[in-house]
Amino acid sequence: MINYENTRTVRELLEKSVADFKEIPFLRYEREDDIVCDISYERFGELCRIIGAFVNEWAAKEQRPIKVGLFGSSSVHYISVMVGVMASGNIAVPLDNQLDMDHLADCLDRSDWGRRSRTTPRLPRHREM
Repeated sequence: MINYENTRTVRELLEKSVADFKEIPFLRYEREDDIVCDISYERFGELCRIIGAFVNEWAAKEQRPIKVGLFGSSSVHYISVMVGVMASGNIAVPLDNQLDMDHLADCLDRSDWGRRSRTTPRLPRHREM
């Protein structure tokens, strides 16, 4: 059972949810081609671990936690990146796509958006879920 006494971090919540609910749908969404898809807790956990490993590799090279700016709408990928970044011990900075340019620029300045180096690892290409 998941409760406050045994679940203190986002990572613990993710790991316990995956272990407890494995193939149960975590999220149902409609693709652009109007097909409804389910993502299981297990698959969601896998996506989060991929993102977490990517960000931790980047953090190790930079020798500091990484602040990842997230710009977009609520989707499987947006949620996976947000949870994966937080579960890896790094920082997710959600950015509102309705902000004016001055506020958006301020948010980007406070994230690591502009600090990407040529040695920063690239995410694997998206594959259909």
